[in-house]
Amino acid sequence: MSAFINVLQYWPLLLSGLAVTVVLAVISIVGGMALGILAGSGLVSNSHIVRVIASVYTSIFRGSPLLIQLFMIYLGLAYLGVNMSVYTAAGIGFVLYTGAYVAEIIRAGVNALEVGQFEAAESLAFNRFTTMVRVILPQVLKNSAPTLASFLLGVVKDTSLASILGFVDLTQQGQAIIALTNEPFQTLLVVAVLYFVICFPISRFADRLDRKVAA
Repeated sequence: MSAFINVLQYWPLLLSGLAVTVVLAVISIVGGMALGILAGSGLVSNSHIVRVIASVYTSIFRGSPLLIQLFMIYLGLAYLGVNMSVYTAAGIGFVLYTGAYVAEIIRAGVNALEVGQFEAAESLAFNRFTTMVRVILPQVLKNSAPTLASFLLGVVKDTSLASILGFVDLTQQGQAIIALTNEPFQTLLVVAVLYFVICFPISRFADRLDRKVAA
């Protein structure tokens, strides 16, 4: 018990790390969803050029490890003369990574709809953009909500990888506390509990969405 008390005396570090983790998670989810919807719409676009651009983007960020992407954005771009803070690099990296997977979920959702959805929209004189915004995407987002929620839960947990770049999040603060207390097990257990506090509500929300869509 004394070991846990020794760890918890550094609660300001834990709370600051938790706040940074939550901010990065929110940026990743909000930015990734927006980019993913845009790229997913591009994957099913009538324009060949738009489809190719969207396909190249999603292929790159779905086909390479997230950690390598973070290193390339933070260190690779710095080598080319494009310098940015670790916070900016982490935010950009997670938005691009999240957006690529959300785009694929959107594409799959659109392709799962009946062709008659598009034909009905055309009969109402809707153009392609209006059809996507008013008819297709609302249905896709509803049907894909459980899948999206489960994936975004994984993104929240993956934010811990940013600590490798020196991003001062919950994981990084945990490592700092380990160095101060020499209590690795107790510190990591506390960090794990705090991650659970973030992730459990999202997990429950995903389960509820899954049951609602399946009903």
